[in-house]
Amino acid sequence: PGLDIYVTDNAWMGTSFRTLEGTVKYTVPVDRTITAGSVFGFGSDTLFGNGDWQSESGSFALSTSGDNLLAYCLDQSGNLNFLAGFYYSGETWLDGNSDDSITYSSGTSALPDALVNTGSVALPHMDNYQYVGPTSGTKAELLSSFGDPSNWFGTNSLGSMPSIVNGPFTISPEQETRI
Repeated sequence: PGLDIYVTDNAWMGTSFRTLEGTVKYTVPVDRTITAGSVFGFGSDTLFGNGDWQSESGSFALSTSGDNLLAYCLDQSGNLNFLAGFYYSGETWLDGNSDDSITYSSGTSALPDALVNTGSVALPHMDNYQYVGPTSGTKAELLSSFGDPSNWFGTNSLGSMPSIVNGPFTISPEQETRI
């Protein structure tokens, strides 16, 4: 089998997930690859891989009153490797120092430590968001752009959304620093 990519709307509580919502899984087929910069996803027929996601657990259903999305893989030992975080329930993630499941709801989550400096964004509540920022740069530049709220278009009306980004993103090599 290929690499498994998971996306969940379960809240992160600092050391584990609150498992009242759902998780979907995409297995990258061995004979196919997702090249760096490709746009793929769940939910729109125009996205690469859309029909290949499977329910892993619970009920994956984003709330119109705000929710979070966390993308991750598992290493060979089953440890979480977080890839990205998206939060549209407010402008800050909750503190992750509590394993008290009452602190977290279907619309709130802590930010995993691995995503604190890069790979996440927290946005005020809107029903729909789309990334409209730069689509070319180094990996570090693009991750920084992803985390900048000004690079996201939000609306409560689906009809006013821009067309879906078909990509691809262009990822430039990181420049070496020489002293």
